[in-house]
Amino acid sequence: MVSWRRRGISSTALGIIALIILFVIFIVVRELWQKGGKPLAEIPGVSYYAIALLVVFGVIIYLVHKKTSGAGT
Repeated sequence: MVSWRRRGISSTALGIIALIILFVIFIVVRELWQKGGKPLAEIPGVSYYAIALLVVFGVIIYLVHKKTSGAGT
């Protein structure tokens, strides 16, 4: 598999793209969970679960990026 750097995408650009994706995931999860009538809307501290999911997705994206980028990068 060709690394992102060989495709001409810098690490900074990848980081910014990842942050935007994580922000969108956070907003979608939070909005879905905060809607009235949804079963998860009644759970106290549901925003903390959304933040935990955001962190988990961040770790997954980091690990995938680290695995797909070449050694030493």
